[in-house]
Amino acid sequence: MELNKKLDELIKHSTSNNRALPMNWCEIERIIQLNKLPKHCYHHYCCYVLAYAHAFNFKQKIERFHKQLQYGVFWSHNPKAYEELKDYLIKLKREDWLYKWPDTESSYTPRIKLNS
Repeated sequence: MELNKKLDELIKHSTSNNRALPMNWCEIERIIQLNKLPKHCYHHYCCYVLAYAHAFNFKQKIERFHKQLQYGVFWSHNPKAYEELKDYLIKLKREDWLYKWPDTESSYTPRIKLNS
């Protein structure tokens, strides 16, 4: 499969149903093996942006997540990064995602149980 199609597939899955990014975003960094990047390149892809709520808005966090997916598909030192990313993202449950409110830049987490 062409690399652009692989990336599109991951992003399509990650944005369907208002999904924005996985709650356990550190797993993405592990899969794509960012620890093997030279220190001067690491900051372009690291997941710490996702943790700093005060310094980065939600749109920037989503962009960083997509940039990580791009790195995983095109440049990762892990030859199985695409397969591992796809497997990881597909197996996530509803409550394992942060979601984006439609037509806004705000996030929400789904409730596991609905009030009755």
